[in-house]
Amino acid sequence: MHNYDVEYPHVHGKIIRRFRFTNTADHRCIEIDFEDNTLLMFKLDVHLSEQADLAVMSTGNTNDVRPLTPVPINNAPAVAYPPITDS
Repeated sequence: MHNYDVEYPHVHGKIIRRFRFTNTADHRCIEIDFEDNTLLMFKLDVHLSEQADLAVMSTGNTNDVRPLTPVPINNAPAVAYPPITDS
């Protein structure tokens, strides 16, 4: 495995509508759904366990983090999303 950092300038400035992480036995991906009806998907080929932390970057202290608790969604296949509505 290679260790490297990458950026995707094509999505710079887009507004995120929804962020979804899926880790099932047969489907692993990260999907970022944007307000302009575009989607950035990362398909993953490894087994992952996740831990999400939210860092306060304005302080300049990346050690100033708080753990985030994920909210489970239904067990529908990742491609069967409910319509997104403004509510």
